[in-house]
Amino acid sequence: WKCHIIIMSPITPHYSEHMWALYRTAFPDDSLPTSVLQCRWPEWEAEDVVLSRSSKYVADAMHDFHRRRSKITATSGVNAVIYVQSAFPDWKLETLDWLE
Repeated sequence: WKCHIIIMSPITPHYSEHMWALYRTAFPDDSLPTSVLQCRWPEWEAEDVVLSRSSKYVADAMHDFHRRRSKITATSGVNAVIYVQSAFPDWKLETLDWLE
């Protein structure tokens, strides 16, 4: 939240000051300036390419799923379920390591 408040401060200074006061109350830290206008602009980090590709894959898969589901449910009334696994099986991990 801290970065969002700082980034919004030039556009919405009064609201950002209010949110900054709430943030400082919720997360007390003596190193934080009393005003959001005294904060340094947040520094960006380099893009995480793997995370970006993963996010795009999930977004594309969900879009494809919704498209297919709408075609099926419109004609047959059948529901759809998505199963998600929290980790790859060992054989997939070995394959991914080999492919890298």
